[in-house]
Amino acid sequence: MECTADAAIETMRALSGEADRLRRRGEAYAQASGALLKGLIRHLGEDLIVSLILDRDEAALRVAQHN
Repeated sequence: MECTADAAIETMRALSGEADRLRRRGEAYAQASGALLKGLIRHLGEDLIVSLILDRDEAALRVAQHN
């Protein structure tokens, strides 16, 4: 998250500079934001899966062991 904030600050600082620097800073911000969102989505997905597992029994999840 800190990387995204740092990249956003650098992008804002580049607004008054040359276009090439602004483009590079904007691309860095886009990459940092993308990584943050990917991590958040993965985290939310894990929370959802854990909640689903805790809410259902093995048979409902079709993971019951057959001996």
